[in-house]
Amino acid sequence: MSMEKTTYSYHHFLFPFRWDLLRKGFKKSEKKEEKYSFDERTELQTAAGIIKLTPAWQQKKISGIIHHEQYNELTYFHEFVRRAIYDFEKDYSDPVMNYFEYDPAKLVNTEFKIFFYQKKPGLPDDADNKDKTNYVQKKISLQIEGITLHLYNTGIGVLSYNLANNNSQQNSPETILLINELGRRIYPQFMGENRTWDTKRIFLADKIEVGGLEEDFSIYDKLDNLSFQKTFLPPDYISRLFSQQVIFNMDEDELKEDKLFFTRVMDDRMFFLCWYGNNEFANNTGKCYQCDPWWYSFIFGDKTAGGSIANDTMLKKQLAEHTYERWSKYGTLYGMSRDSFVCLSSDASFFDKNDLPRIDVHMNTIYYQLAVLALVQRASVVKFSAEVTGLADLAKAQSDGKALDRIKELYLNYIEFINKIYFREITSQIQGIEIYNQFHKVMRIADDVKDLDGEIQELHNYAEMVKQYQMSRRSEMLNKVGLPLILASLIAGILGINFIPEDAKIFGQRMIPEFWKALIPIIGIPILLSLVIMAYRWTNKKRKK
Repeated sequence: MSMEKTTYSYHHFLFPFRWDLLRKGFKKSEKKEEKYSFDERTELQTAAGIIKLTPAWQQKKISGIIHHEQYNELTYFHEFVRRAIYDFEKDYSDPVMNYFEYDPAKLVNTEFKIFFYQKKPGLPDDADNKDKTNYVQKKISLQIEGITLHLYNTGIGVLSYNLANNNSQQNSPETILLINELGRRIYPQFMGENRTWDTKRIFLADKIEVGGLEEDFSIYDKLDNLSFQKTFLPPDYISRLFSQQVIFNMDEDELKEDKLFFTRVMDDRMFFLCWYGNNEFANNTGKCYQCDPWWYSFIFGDKTAGGSIANDTMLKKQLAEHTYERWSKYGTLYGMSRDSFVCLSSDASFFDKNDLPRIDVHMNTIYYQLAVLALVQRASVVKFSAEVTGLADLAKAQSDGKALDRIKELYLNYIEFINKIYFREITSQIQGIEIYNQFHKVMRIADDVKDLDGEIQELHNYAEMVKQYQMSRRSEMLNKVGLPLILASLIAGILGINFIPEDAKIFGQRMIPEFWKALIPIIGIPILLSLVIMAYRWTNKKRKK
């Protein structure tokens, strides 16, 4: 990573999503869970092929020679964890994840610009908050260092914007909060009477430009009636990164070609990872972070210090739970929430004295991978929960072999997720262990996995119960058919036994075989039919009891 410029902060905005393969001919009226199995919808190789239809996306695999930062990452994580973090060439036949990078040369420029409104200074307290003339538009510009994509075989993906703040006019603690708050929002959190203006003056950027792709959210102002089926309209700087075979809403009544369907996992905010370097501020905050409103807002992505909490007791409790404080005396703090992972440190950290990797490098490499893994685990749990709900409906509607096969297939994929993506420990490094454990705790991943395990186990038990019931029904049917057949065979055997000698006589007359053979069906068939009817009524009566 080039350190030629002074970088005051790094910001990574991560968009997690669910993806499903929908084949040509799929209809809008159909349910994808009924139409396709889980394996069919999460076929990684086909999905990767659709991503690569956009030439700017290039798949990056680790095959041989690696640079020093890759070496540091690989040696940091347990060997069994690496397949969930890196795209290895040797795993091409059965990969857990595919990794892509967007070619920056395909962008008009490499700037991530945030335009937003702030109230004009000097306005009286009773100034109308809704009057647009009382506001002035401002801009924050960040450098795009990369746009990446992780695609997992659980049907989860993570799109990431990796940004650097190299502007000395944008290094104040207040500006850092603004970047994280505004840069990660991808659609209006709410709609007021004045549509997006009511959102933009509080939470939402006026517009965001990413490499020449602009989104001003004006489409929400043009919609006369919002549809529950189409409430998520991705910003242009996300949707236009892909070919037309990647869709975010089902607009066609019937697909004319294979599509890759993206649906959101989180709300209007992307997950964000941020490192902020500020010597004096870090040292001061490290001494009193336990009750610092700015540190709280930095962790939780608020644009003003303490803007979303107004209770000192709760503030301290939340900060104690969400702060990793091992290096607080040195002015280095880590914080994490369900939506974020942040670090505050000095801009020239003490690690440099020993020629060891800087903290900002750790945040952009090792801890970035840790955050992506935790985010994918959480998103995968959401994905599997949605699948359980869909299969429960399918099993209720039709308890046939198709539903049971889908349940068993989901169960196998869940087991693969537990063994290949969800890990209790990912490194031997004590700091990594502690941060990962704390991440799991604040994200409630372990609890969610436990609940999901119970849901899938119950669904699997239901499938086994239905299977046993069907086997029992088949056995009953065999009994119904079998008993009369056994009786019929017995009688036929008896009647067919040649126990009378061919030259035997009765009343002095010789009994000829032809007469005997003619008499058998006349007498035997009514007897057989009567026995069959009696056996059927008897077995049916026993079944009702």
